[in-house]
Amino acid sequence: MEADPAIASTLALIRQAVASGVQLDLVYLNASGEKERRHVDPLRVESFDDDWYLRGWCHLREAVRTFRLDRISDAVITDLPIEHRASEVRLPDRLFEPSPQDLEVTIDIASSAMPLIADFIPDGATSTEHDGRIRTTLRVSHYHGLKRLATRMSGVMTVVAPPSAREAVADWARSGVDRYRKEMR
Repeated sequence: MEADPAIASTLALIRQAVASGVQLDLVYLNASGEKERRHVDPLRVESFDDDWYLRGWCHLREAVRTFRLDRISDAVITDLPIEHRASEVRLPDRLFEPSPQDLEVTIDIASSAMPLIADFIPDGATSTEHDGRIRTTLRVSHYHGLKRLATRMSGVMTVVAPPSAREAVADWARSGVDRYRKEMR
């Protein structure tokens, strides 16, 4: 898969750091929309659903974290050797690991699309057939991620509950329609 030109230089820099076994210093736009300076031992670069991700040991959080490349800025390779190697830390098989802080959201989705959201469904979640669609529970770290997912799954996924999740997705969609209408004038 070819990287978006806007992140190609970040991708090349990260690949160089992984190959060299040195830390990265970067600014990351977190889920709350705040920029944080991070020092990261880069362990793996992966692509999922047309987005590129860095998985690495975050020295700020003292744990393995997943960073979307389009949220990384001001990345530089340091001369500090990495302190954690991929062979020494647990890198989950799934790109997205649930956490206790995640929000649970009930959705209806076309059965053919279920494999596309498998990483968001917590282990042990029940799924039931409902009006020719599958009703299941997702776990997301924040509603911004849910809005992005709903956009990608437009026409095949509907947010059912909680009401705050439905409202967040609906407000975001209305905002997009409003922007489109203004641009068309």
